[in-house]
Amino acid sequence: MPTIFNRLEQAGIDSWKIYFHDIAQAHTLLQLFLLGSHFHSYRQFQADCQTGQLPAYSFIEPQYFADFGHPENDQHPPSVVTLGEQLIADVYNCLRASRVWRKTLLIITYDEHGGCYDHMAPSAAAPPEPPVAGQTFAFDRYGVRVPTVIVSPYVAPGTIFGKSSTVPFDHTAIIETVRKRAWASRAVSASLMPKRPDLDSVLTLPLPTSARSD
Repeated sequence: MPTIFNRLEQAGIDSWKIYFHDIAQAHTLLQLFLLGSHFHSYRQFQADCQTGQLPAYSFIEPQYFADFGHPENDQHPPSVVTLGEQLIADVYNCLRASRVWRKTLLIITYDEHGGCYDHMAPSAAAPPEPPVAGQTFAFDRYGVRVPTVIVSPYVAPGTIFGKSSTVPFDHTAIIETVRKRAWASRAVSASLMPKRPDLDSVLTLPLPTSARSD
């Protein structure tokens, strides 16, 4: 399956990197395997923040396995959750100290809900395609909710966001945000990406907080 990184490549956008700690799981994807020049260590992320040379789109993978005194910080059981919090804090502090902070959007999200109880039942969804013979799940509802934190100097303090339309936020909101901002002026058909909500509604401040007079 193609990824957002392949879409960027197809649009002629080469400014993206995947930073990793011990291994890059994304590098095992067939369509990314030959794009090894885009994969870099997490130390390179820290260096790119210091020099202000971050790419247009960055993706950070945590430490998945303990090796040579470096414990895993991916927040998967049975690893220590606070080590993941330290990673998040380091990413934030590196970005906050970088001169590109004023044009940075940091998205902290998860691929699953971690087994936590959710009092809200998943809402109905339109199946992406007709069912096939033998299919036991209709793909006609969304899954349980996962937490996501949006960090940017263009987000008003105390902002809480969630469902904003008949289509709720999900992981594809990140893809839609990248699509709109990365190649809005390029001759790329929007039909490549089905309509979904993006994160523009969260970026409400006309000026970054670090530049405001108040």
